[in-house]
Amino acid sequence: MTENGHALASLFAVEPPDFDRLDILTIAEADRAEARARKNLSPKAARLAERLIEHNHRFFMGPSQSAYLGSPTQNALAEMAAVHLFRDRTRLKGLLKSDPEDFYRHILETSFGFLGSLLLNPRRKCDLLNDHYARIEILRTVSGGAARTEIRSRRIAIGFLEGTRHFVRRAGMAEWQAGRYIGRTLAKRLQSALINHTVTPQEVTTILLASKHGRPRELQKRFEKLVLKAGDSGSGTKTEIL
Repeated sequence: MTENGHALASLFAVEPPDFDRLDILTIAEADRAEARARKNLSPKAARLAERLIEHNHRFFMGPSQSAYLGSPTQNALAEMAAVHLFRDRTRLKGLLKSDPEDFYRHILETSFGFLGSLLLNPRRKCDLLNDHYARIEILRTVSGGAARTEIRSRRIAIGFLEGTRHFVRRAGMAEWQAGRYIGRTLAKRLQSALINHTVTPQEVTTILLASKHGRPRELQKRFEKLVLKAGDSGSGTKTEIL
């Protein structure tokens, strides 16, 4: 993870964070991760963390240096290294709050995290816009709460990616997953823009790694800049895009 983080910091011309202080828990330590979440997070955030652990999603536990990695793959390590760099540079450290501006923080964090893994594995895929539509059609034939949650998350993602939705006020599993979908799609588009030299690493640094200044709707505006810079090259399906 340290090597990945230092490589990213060099590419985006910023100082690397301290990786030695991180406390990373893997899927083999899921019980410890749940206990730590209950100890360090609010009851609402701890419930979300428990669901993320149950589904083997990786995340940082709020403002602490503790993180749940899940399965320790190379992609996962690269992604978490990028998220740590994002958190260190921006000073934005949270899980997910019931606040529209924090939902944008979650998108930006996820986007830079996935972009970091794409630099290690450029052919890594994620669901793009049309994949969400296709998946929703499949889920409509499935009963149960998990299917309803996934449909909700994918509809939120579609709304943001198509520019028809701009606010999320809840902080549940559906909203967390939606932010992840949106951030990954934008990272894949940003990867294409970097390859095609329509965006520079310096512009990525300005949008994704600058410290927050506390201006109104600052993170929403960063998201809007990211959408413009990334372009629309990721609107097909994951089988059609690099």
